[in-house]
Amino acid sequence: MMHDNKKSKTPNVISRKKNIPPLIGYITSEEIKNIQSKTDKLGERGVGISFFSFEHVITSSDWKCLKNKAQQYEIDLCSLFLNSLIPILERWSSQSSFLVETSILPSEEDLPFAEQVLIVQKTPWITITKYIEEQLQNEIRAVDAENGIPISIRSNLWTMPQVENDEKGLLCSIVENDRGITVCWEVDSRFFEERKVHEMFTSWISLLDWLQDEEWEKPLPDILPVNQREVRNSINNTQIPIVKKTLHHDFFLQPTRNIALQYYNEEGNYEQLTYEALAHKVLSLAATLQAKGVKKGDLVGITIPRGPNQIIAVMGIVSIGAAYVPIGVNQPISRQRTIHQIGEIKHVVVTPEYEEKIGYPAIQTISVTDLNHGVFDLTSVDISTDELAYVIFTSGSTGAPKGVEITHEAAYNTIQDINKRFLVTEKDKALALSALDFDLSVYDIFGLLSVGGSLVLLSEQTRREATIWREMIERHKVTLWNSVPALLEMLLISNVEKSELSSLRLAMVSGDWVGLDLLECLEKVAPQTKLFALGGATEAAIWSNVFPVTEVASGWKSIPYGTPLENQCYRVVDSLGRDRPNGVPGELWIGGSGVARGYLGNPKLTAERFIVEGEQRWYRTGDLGRYWENGTLEFLGREDRQVKLRGYRIELGEIEVALKKNEGIDQAIASVVSREQVQHLVAAVVSTLPQGTVSSEQKGVSGAIQKFRQKEITKQSEVIEMFLYRLLKIDNLLLEKEQWNPIATLDISEEHHRVVQMWMEWLLTRELLYLEGNSYKPGKRFYEVYEKVSEKLTEKTENDSSLLVKVGAQLGKRILDYKAILAGKLEAAVLLDDAVLSPEYLSVNDPGTIKGIDIIAEKIKKLSFSKKRPVRVAVLGGRTGVMTVRLAKQLTAEEMHCTLLDTAPSMIAMAKQNLREFSSYVDCQKIHKNNITEAYRYHFDIVLAINALHRYECIDEGLGLATLLVNNGGKILALEHAALSPIAMVTSSILDRGYVDFEYERKVRYNPMLTGKQWSEFFVKKGLLDVQYEGIPDSFTEIIEAQSSEDRKLLFPNSILEELSCKLPEHMIPEQIAILPVFPLTSNGKIDRLSIAESFDFQEEISIEETPEEGVETEIASMWQELLQVTNIGRNHSFFKIGGDSLLATRFLAMVKERYEIELSLRAMFETPELRDVAAIIKDKYSELCETMELMEEGEI
Repeated sequence: MMHDNKKSKTPNVISRKKNIPPLIGYITSEEIKNIQSKTDKLGERGVGISFFSFEHVITSSDWKCLKNKAQQYEIDLCSLFLNSLIPILERWSSQSSFLVETSILPSEEDLPFAEQVLIVQKTPWITITKYIEEQLQNEIRAVDAENGIPISIRSNLWTMPQVENDEKGLLCSIVENDRGITVCWEVDSRFFEERKVHEMFTSWISLLDWLQDEEWEKPLPDILPVNQREVRNSINNTQIPIVKKTLHHDFFLQPTRNIALQYYNEEGNYEQLTYEALAHKVLSLAATLQAKGVKKGDLVGITIPRGPNQIIAVMGIVSIGAAYVPIGVNQPISRQRTIHQIGEIKHVVVTPEYEEKIGYPAIQTISVTDLNHGVFDLTSVDISTDELAYVIFTSGSTGAPKGVEITHEAAYNTIQDINKRFLVTEKDKALALSALDFDLSVYDIFGLLSVGGSLVLLSEQTRREATIWREMIERHKVTLWNSVPALLEMLLISNVEKSELSSLRLAMVSGDWVGLDLLECLEKVAPQTKLFALGGATEAAIWSNVFPVTEVASGWKSIPYGTPLENQCYRVVDSLGRDRPNGVPGELWIGGSGVARGYLGNPKLTAERFIVEGEQRWYRTGDLGRYWENGTLEFLGREDRQVKLRGYRIELGEIEVALKKNEGIDQAIASVVSREQVQHLVAAVVSTLPQGTVSSEQKGVSGAIQKFRQKEITKQSEVIEMFLYRLLKIDNLLLEKEQWNPIATLDISEEHHRVVQMWMEWLLTRELLYLEGNSYKPGKRFYEVYEKVSEKLTEKTENDSSLLVKVGAQLGKRILDYKAILAGKLEAAVLLDDAVLSPEYLSVNDPGTIKGIDIIAEKIKKLSFSKKRPVRVAVLGGRTGVMTVRLAKQLTAEEMHCTLLDTAPSMIAMAKQNLREFSSYVDCQKIHKNNITEAYRYHFDIVLAINALHRYECIDEGLGLATLLVNNGGKILALEHAALSPIAMVTSSILDRGYVDFEYERKVRYNPMLTGKQWSEFFVKKGLLDVQYEGIPDSFTEIIEAQSSEDRKLLFPNSILEELSCKLPEHMIPEQIAILPVFPLTSNGKIDRLSIAESFDFQEEISIEETPEEGVETEIASMWQELLQVTNIGRNHSFFKIGGDSLLATRFLAMVKERYEIELSLRAMFETPELRDVAAIIKDKYSELCETMELMEEGEI
C-alpha cells in the first residue's frame, strides 16, 4: 500500500498497483529495516531465498471482544486488521510514502507544524479507519511500484478475492480456527532484518491488545517498543541543577597574574596579556561603550580582525549587559548592512582602520582602542542569565542571513559541561582557530578564560597556515584543539617533519563529517591525544552531544554522533514528530537548556523551527540521524546527504566511504548535481600524494642576481612613482588643510578600494608619504617626485626604446582608462588587450622569461633525442600563446607535440590565431579551472607553467593541475618571478583587484609571487621528486624543476567505477567521477561542495522550446557562437555558463554597439546573462533609439 503525502485541500487516497486488489500493496522505501535491498530484482520464491516467520494466537475470547468492537463501530474485519498494520509498517519505514497518514486531517499549508503534530497525535483511530474503509470501495489510481517491496495480506475472514503473487516481501496471514485467530508474518530475508521484524511484529500485537482494551475514539498509543523507550529515556536523562552564571562571570575571578592571551602583533613580535591587564582593557572598553550610549540589552556589532582586540570587544560588550554580534571583516558591505538592519544594530566596535569602511548614518562605530572613559563598575548592572549573550548570523535558505539568539544560560550550560567533562583548568591552553562569527569561538573564549587557562591567538595572516599552527602548538605547549575536522586534517598533513605534538592532550572536532581515518592519523602524530567528536547546531549553543573516538569499527560509515551533553536531549522523529524506532532515519530534534531563543526578528521562521511539546522546547535541526540499540545517535547529515534518485534512497556517505577504500584515493565527495532539470549522481576524488624530495644539486639564486633585482626595482620604482602621483592626484594633499585620502577624495569604486590601498602602502615604503592618523602627509621624497612629474613621461621615449620607458609612456597614455577603471566605469579586462601593459606582453618581453624559454627548449630537444620520439608537452595557463610561439619556433614536429591549455575561451581563441603557423604540432584547448579531461590526464612528458602558477588563487590548484597532467616519470618545469615588480604592481594588481580572492597569506601582503625556494617547498608537498630551483641571471625569473614519481598510483574514472560496482548496488554508482587536484574549502574550513559540483559537465541537447526566436535572439546567438566557439546555443543559456568571461563580454558589447548603435553595460550582462534577457534589453534600447530618431526627423521637417 502506498500513500501520497503531498498537501491537498481534499483527503489523500490509498494507492495501489493497477489490477491488484487493495490487499496487495508496496512499500516504496528500500529501508524498512534500514538496510538496502540486497538485490534489485525480486527473485522467484525458493531459489536461493530464505524466509523467517513470527506467529501469534489471539484467543477465542479476545477475538470475540475484537469482533464485537468492530460491529459496535461498524468497521469490517478487513479494515480492522489493515488499519492496525498500517501504523506499524509506516513507523518502521524511513519514509512516510505509503498508506494513509494525514489524509483525513486538515491540510491548510499555513497551519504551524506544532499544531499539525498535535492534530495527528490526537486523531481518533476510528476516524482514520472509517476513511480508509471508504476508500477501499473505490477504484484508486495506479502507482509505479517498480522499486517497492510487496506487502500481502491473506485471510479467510473476508470474501475479497485472494491474490497469488510470487512477489512477497512480507506475507501477513490472518486465519480463523478453533483456537481463535492465528496471525503470522512470513518474511523474505532479502528485504527485512529478523530482529527488526520481531520488533515490528511485537508492536503490532501490542496494538491489537490495545484495540481489545481501549475505546477506539482515542488516538493510537505510543508504538515504540518499550525497551527502546527505556533506553532513550535513560540516555536523555541528563538533567542536573543549572548554574545561574553569565558567560563572563568567572573570567573576572581568575588569578590576575595568569596569562590570558598569547599572540604575535602586526610586526611579528610576541606579546601576552595577563588576566589583570586583559580585565582592565575590557572594563575600560565597557566604560567607553556606556559613554557612547550602549545600554543593557542592546545588540552591538564587532568587526575586528583576529587578535586580542576581538576578545576585548566580546568581553567588554557582555560585561555591560549587551549582546555581541560578530560580523567578519571580510563580509561584503551589503551583507554587513543587512545584519545591522535585521538586528537594529546602532553601534559597531571596530579597529581604527575599519571606522570609515563601516560607518554610515545609521551606525556609530566605536574604536576598541578608545579606552579613555574610565573603568566600568561591574556591580552597576544586574544581568540575568536569561538575557542574550550573543547573536550569530548564519546563511538562510532564502539568501537573507538569520540571526541565532543565544542566552547566557544556554551557552554557559554547554561550556560548563565541556570544562567538567574534560577537566579543563588553568593549566590548559587552546589555539583559537575559529572565526568569531563561527560558534566554536564561543567556547575558545569563554571556555578557557572562565577557568584561568590561556588562549593562543592567530592573526588573519596565520589562520590558514597549518605549519604555523604546528609551530605554535609546540612553542606554547597548547593542550586543547577545537576545530572543524578539515583543519585538524590540515595540521596532521602539514606535519612533514613527523614531530610529535606532545603537549596536545585533547582534540575536539565538530561542524562537519569526521573522517574514519582521522583517529589513525592523529595517533601517528600525537598518540597521547584523546579525540572527541561533538555535534549540535548554532541554534543549540555550540554543542549538544559528544562521542569519544577510541576505535573505528569496520562497519561504520561515519563517526557516530554519540550521546547528549548535560541538560540536553535528542529525539529522532518522522515528518509528523513521532519517534522513529532504532535504526530508522528521521529528523534530529535537540531539546534542553541549550536551545536558542529563536531567530532575531523572524517570528515566522522561529515558530517553524522551534516547537514546544509538553514542557519541552525543541529545535528542529533539519539533519538526519538514527538511534543505535544502545542509545547512541548516528548522524546521517543534512537531508541533502540522503538523496532520492530514480526511485532509490541513496546515502552519499556510503559512496564516499567505498571510494576512499580504493588504493590511491585520499579524499572523496559524492553529490547530486542538477543540469537542465535532470539530476545526476557524481563523485569527485583527490589522489593520495607520494613523499616528495629535494634535489641534492640545488643551485639557488646568486648574489649577483640579487643585486640586479635591487637595481631594477629602484629603476622601475621611479617610473611607477610618477605614474601613481599623477593617477591618484597626490599633489592634492598640499591643498588639503586637514585630511587627505585618495579613497575618500577621488572617484574610486568600492571594488577597487583595495587596489588603491595597496598602492598607497607601497608609496609609504617609498617615503613619498607618511601616515598621520587616517590622513596622508608629504614624506621625505615627496618633493623630489613632485619635480620629476613636471616632465611628461612621453618625452623620455625619444632616444630610449627600453621596455621600462615603453611601459612608462603607455601608462601615461592610458591614465584616463585607469581612472575610469578605478571609478567602475570601465572593465579592467580591457588592459589584457594592451600591446604593452598586458601581463602576458610584459612576460614575453622580459629577458629572464625569454632566457627561461630557451633553456626549456633545449631540455625538450635533449629529451626528444633520448626518447627517439616527439615529446608530449603541455603549457598550463598558456593564455594567448605568445610565449608558446617563442618555444615553438625553436622546435619541430619531430621534437615536440604541444598542447596549450587555458581556462578562458577568449585566450584560447587568440592563442589559436597566434599559433596557426605551428598548428601541425601545437594544439590549443580550454580546460576547467579545477579539472582535467581524461584525454590529457597523466598524458604529458613535460608540463610547462610559464609565469602561470602564481595566477591561481589557490597554489594547490595550479600545482595540482600540473601533477594531473604529467605522466609518471615526467617533468614539471615552471618559470616564475621571485618578486612582484613595481610594474606588475600597477598592471596585474588592477586586473586581480588587489589579489582579493587569493589565499590569505598572499592576499594580505598584496603579492601573489613566491620565491623559487618557496615554490620548491610546495612542489615537495605535492609529492614531486628531485625538486630544484635556479635564478636566471639579470632577471627576476627563477626556474623550478621537478619529476613525477615512477611509482605514483594513477586514478582512472572507469577503473574506479569498476571497483565501485563490486561494492555498491547499481543505483549507487556515480555517472561521472572527477579527479581533482584539491578540494576547495569554504571560509569556515569546510569542504566547498558547491564549488566541486561545478567540475562536472553534462552537455544537453537544445530542446525545441529553447531554440532562439527569429530576429534579435538568433542574431545574438550567432554572435555568441562566433565569440565562444560553441555550436548549440539556446535562448535560456547564460553567456558566462557556456564559456563567456569578462573580456569576451566586453567584446560582445562592442559588437552590439557596432551592429545596433546602442550602449549595453557589462553590469547588465552580469545581472541578466541569459540570451533571451539580453535580447529583450537590446530590443527595448533599439526601439527607444528608433523613436528618438523619428522625433528628430519630424522636428527637422
